Amino acid sequence: MTIADLQGRLLGARALRYDAADAALYALAVGAGAEDLDLVYERDLRVLPTYAAALGIWATGEAARVGGYDESKVLHLSQVVRLHTALPAAAAFDSRARVVEVFDKGSAAIVHVLVETEFFDARYVMFVPGEGGWGGDRGPAARRIAVTDPASAVEVKTAANAAALYRLTGDPHPVHIDPVVARENGYHEPILHGLCTFGTVIRVVMRALQIPPVSVCDIEASFLAPVFPGDVLEVRAQPGEDGSTLFESRVGGTPVLSGAFTTRPHNGPPAAPLRVSTAGVR
Repeated sequence: MTIADLQGRLLGARALRYDAADAALYALAVGAGAEDLDLVYERDLRVLPTYAAALGIWATGEAARVGGYDESKVLHLSQVVRLHTALPAAAAFDSRARVVEVFDKGSAAIVHVLVETEFFDARYVMFVPGEGGWGGDRGPAARRIAVTDPASAVEVKTAANAAALYRLTGDPHPVHIDPVVARENGYHEPILHGLCTFGTVIRVVMRALQIPPVSVCDIEASFLAPVFPGDVLEVRAQPGEDGSTLFESRVGGTPVLSGAFTTRPHNGPPAAPLRVSTAGVR
């Protein structure tokens, strides 16, 4: 099988399960503190919407296994999560995954993996170096969401052990813990998971704008540059023209993440899906 043959390939199903302790661990891994009782205390627990992306991450490893490429070299380009309903405090449910698109970037391939569940759909856009060049469709142009008139600006320092902690949510990629693998991928030390930055930034924006987790229904984000544990994230957000919330984050002036999310009234109908982004490699 070539990587081009992955398009349309079913990746199987997996039973997913989490409880309040798992949801609280995820919140702590994306920077929540002991004072964030609604995120870390089971009494009135509200699950962060970005946890959906952590729950479905298994499918990216399955795509690498089926496609025969080295998962340790793969980079996460962008993420989309569509929530059908707010995540409950605990749940057990089935997930199904498939490869929905494969694009040829010449020196690399772009693989879109979709995970579908009763609670959410999650699309993972992965950059696979060295696997392009078969003459296939190059795919859509990259899109960058910019925050030009921020309504909120917050700085948050990531923990030195953030990557080691985030691995416990189910993403064991060695580039985030193993210095040798990090150097083989061109980094001087292990990098933070893109999905950890994703969860951290959106948590910060929701808090700053007083948006409850249960209101967030669709999220998209692009990973623009690596973040290292201990980095200070400069997080900015503003309302979008379509009623969405735009956000971006920088480290030392360098853009590392940008995206948008939409909200709905509690128990309201889902918003229209957000457009998938394939912005630059992190």
